[in-house]
Amino acid sequence: MKSLFPFDKIRPGQKELVEKVEEVISSGKNLIAHAPTGIGKTAAVLAPALAFALKNNKRILFVTPRHSQHRIAIETLKMISEKHNISFNVADIIGRKGLCAYDYADAISSSDFATWCAHHIKEKSCVFRNQTFSKDISLSKKAEDTLEKLGEKIRHVEEAKEICSDVCPHELMMRHAKKSKVIIADYNHVFHPQIAPLFFAKANIDPTECILVVDEAHNASSRIRSMCSFELTSQRLEFARNELLKTGFSDLSNKVSILLDLVQKTYAQKTFQGKSDSFADKADITKPVESIGDYSTFVKALEEASNKILETRKKSFTRTLAGFLSAWSGADDGFARIISKKDGHYGTYFSFAYHCLDPSLIASETLNEMHSTILMSGTLIPIEMHKNVLGIKNVESIILESPFPRKNRRDFVTQGLTSKYSERSEANYNAYADCIAEIADNVPGNIGVYFPSYAFRDTIHRLLEQKTSKKMILEESGATTQAKRELLKDFASSARKGSMLLAVVGANFAEGVDFPGEMMLATVIAGVPLERPSLLTKSMIDYYDKKFGRGWDFAYTYPAVNRAVQAAGRCIRSETDKGLIFFLDNRFMWPKYKEAMPKDIHLESITDIKQEVSGFYSSS
Repeated sequence: MKSLFPFDKIRPGQKELVEKVEEVISSGKNLIAHAPTGIGKTAAVLAPALAFALKNNKRILFVTPRHSQHRIAIETLKMISEKHNISFNVADIIGRKGLCAYDYADAISSSDFATWCAHHIKEKSCVFRNQTFSKDISLSKKAEDTLEKLGEKIRHVEEAKEICSDVCPHELMMRHAKKSKVIIADYNHVFHPQIAPLFFAKANIDPTECILVVDEAHNASSRIRSMCSFELTSQRLEFARNELLKTGFSDLSNKVSILLDLVQKTYAQKTFQGKSDSFADKADITKPVESIGDYSTFVKALEEASNKILETRKKSFTRTLAGFLSAWSGADDGFARIISKKDGHYGTYFSFAYHCLDPSLIASETLNEMHSTILMSGTLIPIEMHKNVLGIKNVESIILESPFPRKNRRDFVTQGLTSKYSERSEANYNAYADCIAEIADNVPGNIGVYFPSYAFRDTIHRLLEQKTSKKMILEESGATTQAKRELLKDFASSARKGSMLLAVVGANFAEGVDFPGEMMLATVIAGVPLERPSLLTKSMIDYYDKKFGRGWDFAYTYPAVNRAVQAAGRCIRSETDKGLIFFLDNRFMWPKYKEAMPKDIHLESITDIKQEVSGFYSSS
């Protein structure tokens, strides 16, 4: 089978991946591919998949959680088309809200957008949709011309959206997707229980005739759990009550007020035993609602009210309440119901949460009904965890090592340091600060320091201010896109003198961001980023213990090491990058932790930081 590889030369590891993809697709099997940065996995997977799809009348659905990866996939497909002189349609799709032509669409919450959009369609008040269709509901001449233009060449979603500036971009791009050989989309389009069926129908996707490529698949389980988890706070109940009263739904507002009082009584009766959370029962919510009236009737009334509210507003707390109540009445197995007390700007409040524990309940059917599914990432070790947690069957695997020169990096682990909660003390914090300061003072440029949490970071930061003169740049939780850009610009401009980026594992700058060349010369993992001890964590551990006998591994230890490895790799993103990686926690040497580390990470104990650091950079 001709693989349609887009480059003249094939990298180490790429050939093996191309051949493995050809093998599994030809036999209708699935694949888990651990392919580190530098392999060129996007080209190595898309080239043979496209060759098979063109020959056997299949389609490709490429999904990724990152918009930046859309562009990489688009550029790869362009190169394939140009190099092999073949034509095929490609649709690059993002969420409906992101495609909306109205500038103010960003101000509408994602959960409310579909309702807001549906109202304007019904009322024929959307200018762009009105210009898309003629009076007989057929496409207008302008829309037909735009659709034809979309098919002229392969375009990134932003370019395609610009072409659709006078019509509804979502409507036309979905019509374009319907006749496309390759569709690039987001995780929601394939895994979200409400969005996926609509997307598949509108794009005319038959899963059995489709090759699914899941990019950054190490994120899949957590993203899917998040899609299927819901939370309701006492504050949102109050907001919904007030919103209903202000918009003329006084009777419904009174019922929500009664519900709030009843739920507050339930909260007051809970035994927290000195902790911030407690398990909840389904009846903790259903019983108060049913005391007001029929459960499903009440939910329907809230949905109808929110539809009216969204005719004039861009957000509805009533919609949030309705969505939560609808989810709360769902299954028990694979989910956890938890009530928590929290502190906010306006005092203590409570929340009820319905947490999805098992992503396979949602993902398994989709992954296994495809002609072939390929899960790919640079952090899929151990393979067994991802296979079991996602529920993918009839699956083979390939584990590739980093193609980058071994001499360009060294991986150190310190003895005597740990971020274990039971070991945290002033002496422990000072030991961390001393070690980080010594690394920072000896690395001749920028370093990235990644902590398990913002609280731990802030404690060490205060001590670092007394121990090093190196400039420190702090990542902020919840920063805007513009703020993140400014931070990166500041960090890049500091490369000559050297600065420290103090960030958090799993947050904005630990994944999906590259620091090429001299922008980051070393990374420091300041502790193991284990999940905070909570009832949710306990529920995950207990659930996977019951299902696989591997609760601590699958729900706690392995995901933490995966997150640490993701952050650690920020300074080595190309074959010319050189850098040091420091794992500042002796648990990284424990067997269970090393099981989750790729084989190309060779941990060395370090005792003399100054000597090792200066020796590495002088020889470089």
